[in-house]
Parts: sequence; structure tokens; C-alpha cells
Amino acid sequence: LAKKNSKLNKLKSKSVIGNVSKIAFEHVGDLVELDPFGTPSPYILDAMRYFNPKKVAYISATATDVAVLCGAKVPPCMKNYHSKPLNCSFTHEIGLRILIKRIVEVASEFNFGCAPLVSFSDQHYLKTVIKLTRSADLADDSLNSFGYISLCQNCGYVSADKFPVRECVFCTNSKISWAGPLWLGDLHDKKFIASMKS
Repeated sequence: LAKKNSKLNKLKSKSVIGNVSKIAFEHVGDLVELDPFGTPSPYILDAMRYFNPKKVAYISATATDVAVLCGAKVPPCMKNYHSKPLNCSFTHEIGLRILIKRIVEVASEFNFGCAPLVSFSDQHYLKTVIKLTRSADLADDSLNSFGYISLCQNCGYVSADKFPVRECVFCTNSKISWAGPLWLGDLHDKKFIASMKS
């Protein structure tokens, strides 16, 4: 499909299929597709190595460990993504935001700022495609987009802040649950999606 799409878009391309950790030091690329069985987290660092000489690159990551990202298994999420998940009505969005946060963390070590182009959940997986732009300032800006989602289990009040909220603004006997740290920025680039559609 990569070869077919390259031909349709009149791009010169070379596709490499293999273990990202083994071939990371042998190739330079513009786009890395991470689609392992389970979490892509252990492979993000190696994926960034492909972009060493690049000013702009793209990473596409698929996570099939939905139970982990969506709150059913908190300890593995803390271990793999360094974030606490939350099982609630918008748990798939929280899972996406945790996945993006982990990618941004690693990308910042390579001085890449991150801009998600498209993110979605479907059946038993979460997926995001992120544009990386080399800039220490953009990397710092991306890291500043981290925060927490707080949810009142009593009335459903939701807050997105730099730190978890301790009390609900509406309930006196509220029980606050929280997720994070996670990405609080945009999940999509509307112009990019419009250009894809056209």
C-alpha cells in the first residue's frame, strides 16, 4: 500500500519492512509506521533515529493495547506510557491523548515539536499520525501541552488543567477521578484532513 500510494501521489519512495530496532541505524526516512502487536511505546525511541538528519518527518503509531490505554489495566499503562488512564465514557479519547503524550515525550529528546494530523479509535485499536518539526522551541511548546483530565464521578463535571482538580466546582461531596499526564492539544489538523479528503 505504501508503494501504491507513493506511485499515485507521484513520489519517489523506498519502503523498508523490518524490526524497527534492528534497522534504525541503517536507514533514514520521512515516515515511520509503528504497528506492533500491543504497545508501540518501546519502539518510539528507535523510530526517532530514522529522522536524525531530517527537519520534518512523520510518525504513525497504532496501539492495540486498548485495555491498557483505556483504564482497565492501570499498572501496565503507568509502566508503558508513564501516565494514569481513566475508564469513563470518553476513555478512547483519553487513551489517544496518553499515546500522543508518550510520542511527544520521546520526540522532544530529539528536538522535535509535534502536531497531530489525524487521530482516531476503531474497534480494538487507537491510531495517530503526527508531524514532527525539528526545533527546540517547538519541542518545548509541545511539552507545555501536557496536563490532566479530571472527572467528577458524581455529576460528570470534566476539567482539563495542568494539574488534577481536587474538588468539583458543582458538587460538595464530589469524588474526583483523574487521568494523566496526557496531551491536551489538538488531536487533528482540520486543513490536513480536508486536503486528504480532496
